[in-house]
Amino acid sequence: MKVLIISHNAISPVSSIGKTLASLFHTFKKEELCQLYIHKALPQGDVCSSYYSFTDKDVLKGIFTRKVAGKTVRPTESINSGNNGTFNSITYGNANKREPYMELLREAVWKLSPWYNKSLKKWVSEQKPTCIFAAIGSGTFLYDIALKISKDFNIPIITYVCDDFYNMEKPDKFLGGLWKRNINKKTKELLRASKAVVGICDNISKSYSDEFEIDGFTIMTGTNFSVKSSVSVNDSVERIRYFGKISLNRYVSLLEICKCLDEINEKSGTHYKVDIFCDDPGEEVKNAFGCVKSADFHGFVTGEEFKKEFFCSDALIFVEAFDEESIDRVKNSISTKIADSLSSGIPIFAYGPANISAIKHLVDNDCAAVCSEKSRLNDTLMRFLSDKSFRTDISQKAIKTAKKFHDPVSVSDTLYNICSRY
Repeated sequence: MKVLIISHNAISPVSSIGKTLASLFHTFKKEELCQLYIHKALPQGDVCSSYYSFTDKDVLKGIFTRKVAGKTVRPTESINSGNNGTFNSITYGNANKREPYMELLREAVWKLSPWYNKSLKKWVSEQKPTCIFAAIGSGTFLYDIALKISKDFNIPIITYVCDDFYNMEKPDKFLGGLWKRNINKKTKELLRASKAVVGICDNISKSYSDEFEIDGFTIMTGTNFSVKSSVSVNDSVERIRYFGKISLNRYVSLLEICKCLDEINEKSGTHYKVDIFCDDPGEEVKNAFGCVKSADFHGFVTGEEFKKEFFCSDALIFVEAFDEESIDRVKNSISTKIADSLSSGIPIFAYGPANISAIKHLVDNDCAAVCSEKSRLNDTLMRFLSDKSFRTDISQKAIKTAKKFHDPVSVSDTLYNICSRY
């Protein structure tokens, strides 16, 4: 067996999808994997036998030169975001911030460019994959790559869905509607050509399996760390940390938590604060937090620096936004951050809508302090901060939940068995 992974990002410990892929293929042998991806950054960690990469910039040049300079690449140990320069920051920046016109422009560039060339065909022939694992997202050119290779080399497709664009509501704007119709069309084409779908939650796997009459499997994201065997909860909560993106209006929920902490500090004489580790939040977010005392913004951290800050936390914050558009975007997502937080045994405080999969997951397993109503935020926070036995209880349940759903060996073994079937 040899799996060809087709994805936007390379396997790495930096990006969300890179981490997710790393956990999914944790137990696979190097010679059982090869990867084709379209990001500028180099893979980190020698996980696959070979990597093939071409970028949006390569594809754009191909329109004029009629040649796309795709190439094999080697992993690196250094952290390289690949976002240098205006073009790269637009095309590889946060997908949640890209406007529909940019997605449509990318689609047009890929359609006009001769990306499917002798170099790529030769690489696929040399790798001899027995199945394709297509990790789809907002760019349908990935769907085209999987479909073309599958058809020409007679390789079965397993489609992986961790971002559910197909079941999103149609955007209000005209260009958003065009993009949505395009992604729906390509999703149908890809899923009808797939042997199976792997979803990050039951909602995804069941809905796709039922509609397209293919095998459906649920594999939640595996943690990138070992699951703790026991918990050690501190008497007081001094280091409250938030790691990750604040896009999709997550900053609004985070702001409400910090305002509540300001009130608690003023009334109780305490000094609670949240250390927020994220990319540059931008002027809008900075202005929103301007009058808040309990929020400290830090830069994005990764690698050993991330581990250091993460594991010395007394509490971890998880948030999602309450507006309808944001809920629609994340309703079927369960992030890598959830898996890593649960496995750490560090007490989790979660604030977000009750009808999204990530919050349901925490509530169903009683493994976090969860608040889904702003009117209850103060009381839920107070209990979480003041009750050590409560924090200990949810942390113990968090470890049990991580072992059941997010253990990287179990997650990867499950995927290995699925890939072996086709």
